[in-house]
Amino acid sequence: MPSLFVLQAIVLVTTAVLHAAGLFLFLQYYFWWYDIMLHFLGGLWVALAFQWYAQAQKRLVLILPTILVVLIVGIGWEVFEILVGASREDNFMFDTSLDMLMDTIGGIVGYATAAYLLARGAHR
Repeated sequence: MPSLFVLQAIVLVTTAVLHAAGLFLFLQYYFWWYDIMLHFLGGLWVALAFQWYAQAQKRLVLILPTILVVLIVGIGWEVFEILVGASREDNFMFDTSLDMLMDTIGGIVGYATAAYLLARGAHR
């Protein structure tokens, strides 16, 4: 069973590689679900990393603060997309809403995974 640190590092590297591949190969334009998957993985990573950090600080963090952090990072990413001109004008509201939903679902899965690992003693 991987530690919480190792798992969040694996998710981060996987997300970064998939994001880079998506940029270079324009995968978001070929596959409608590609951006959805990346937002899920991003939410998953933020929740895992936040739980790992909280554990390293010897703090117990509940699900609501975790989801709040996931949403703050997700909103920050959406602002970044707007600033670099990566947002789609024609369906901006739907796309942003779906992105935030997937960030949240990823965050919930990340929180549940972290809780499971921490209950099993996989601290670091």
